[in-house]
Amino acid sequence: MSKRGKYSDPTHETIERMFKADNSYDDIARALGLTRNQVAGVCHRRGLKRAVFISAAEQAERAIDQRDLDILCDVKEGHSRRDIAKHWGVSESFVTRLVAEARAA
Repeated sequence: MSKRGKYSDPTHETIERMFKADNSYDDIARALGLTRNQVAGVCHRRGLKRAVFISAAEQAERAIDQRDLDILCDVKEGHSRRDIAKHWGVSESFVTRLVAEARAA
């Protein structure tokens, strides 16, 4: 037994392989006779992370939020509302409303 614990490198490799195959901590733990926290610890120490799923609707909302922030930055930089509206493909009234909402917040 090594000083670091009772897990062999093959066990770590198996955990990593199963994690990358999208098995849950519980599934991996059951298969290897470990606890869920032991599996989570190995994954953490090895730097394994799950990809975060963001829905298409959430991605679109984030893009719109970023666009709105970019528009407000353009206003702050002193660009005319007409030029900003033309650049971003929105109406001047949209830019005016966005600025008013930002001031109110």
